[in-house]
Amino acid sequence: MRSSRARTRARTPACSRSSTCWPARSSRPRRAAGATPPSARRSRASSTPSSAKTCSTSCAVPSPKLSSPLGRWLPVVAWAGVIWTLSSGSFSGERTGEVLLPLLSTLFPHATPGQLDAVHQGLRKLAHFAEYLILSVLLYRALDVERRWSLRAAVLALVLAGLYAGSDELHQWFVPGRGARLNDWLIDVSGAAAGQGLLAARAQRFRPRPA
Repeated sequence: MRSSRARTRARTPACSRSSTCWPARSSRPRRAAGATPPSARRSRASSTPSSAKTCSTSCAVPSPKLSSPLGRWLPVVAWAGVIWTLSSGSFSGERTGEVLLPLLSTLFPHATPGQLDAVHQGLRKLAHFAEYLILSVLLYRALDVERRWSLRAAVLALVLAGLYAGSDELHQWFVPGRGARLNDWLIDVSGAAAGQGLLAARAQRFRPRPA
């Protein structure tokens, strides 16, 4: 009887003889709570270069190209037309003096007529300077399609502005009450050069720093 009980106990697994059957320990190391599985880490590592490549191609260009040649050159043509209109006889020194000199005499009642006339002529020269500064900037905008500062586009814009200033002085030669003057052309070119200088300074200021 004892021998049959011994044989039955030997056949019964050890876990059945106790109240709780504990599973056998695995040789595989346990993963901490919240840890990322190795398969997820591998998939995340494989997806990182593609996203970095996408950012390197899309983020390299800070601004898109300008829309169309018409959108770039229409402001240039419009402003050139404004300059051409201001070169007509309606804006001669005599006509602007009729408006500005009374205003200046009101603002500066103690100034002499010679001083008022000097201020009047200075305002006219300043207008020449500003006209071609704006024209130079618009020309550069039309030439620089990528919207990144380019020395070639800056020089070409300056040359075109200088040529237009020469044609404007030639136009004034045939307008009654106006005349072609070398110093006016130099003021025009100086304004165009100042416009390119402002663009270059702006590009230098906002140039991305190397990492």
